[in-house]
Amino acid sequence: MDADNDILFLILTAHGSRAGLAVKAGRLTQTLTPSNLAYMLARTGMRYKVVVISACYSGVFTVIPRARSDLGRSSGSSGDTSCAASKRHFCRFGRVAGLTPPSELI
Repeated sequence: MDADNDILFLILTAHGSRAGLAVKAGRLTQTLTPSNLAYMLARTGMRYKVVVISACYSGVFTVIPRARSDLGRSSGSSGDTSCAASKRHFCRFGRVAGLTPPSELI
């Protein structure tokens, strides 16, 4: 990748908590915290980064320091579960985009 011109696009979807995202690799299970993710993103050296996180409490990641060239979006607030866990039919992503609920899309 060209660190000055390409865009790093990262999508994370997992179970979330107020501490971060649940990550499981084989027998290893850990929590990806906002500070861990910030450190990893900084080490990429990429100028442009887009991070999309879909998980309960994904708003905890909005505290990550971002450059003006970065974009971050989360599906929930830092104190809220996702739409599926709370039995809502339409997530915050859709409301922001101005889409109609899924039952009206068919």
